[in-house]
Amino acid sequence: MFADVKRLFEDALKQKVPLTRNGRRMTLAKVELGFEQLANQFAKGDRHARRDVFTYSEQLGIDLTGKAEALKKRRWHQTTRRSSTPI
Repeated sequence: MFADVKRLFEDALKQKVPLTRNGRRMTLAKVELGFEQLANQFAKGDRHARRDVFTYSEQLGIDLTGKAEALKKRRWHQTTRRSSTPI
């Protein structure tokens, strides 16, 4: 039974929905629209959306603070500076 429910839920999330955006006709999966709606609610300050965004971000390895990218850039600059200094 669990496998049937899982399949039904996955199929429902994958269903395509027709819509018009910026005058263009397109189709998106329900899961895509759901995440867009969640992001919009988060941007408006919805506390439940904030909780969900942080939970999903942690589970998916998404860095919301940008610190990981800044750290990568800093490390890259440090290594390139070291390698370009004359001996």
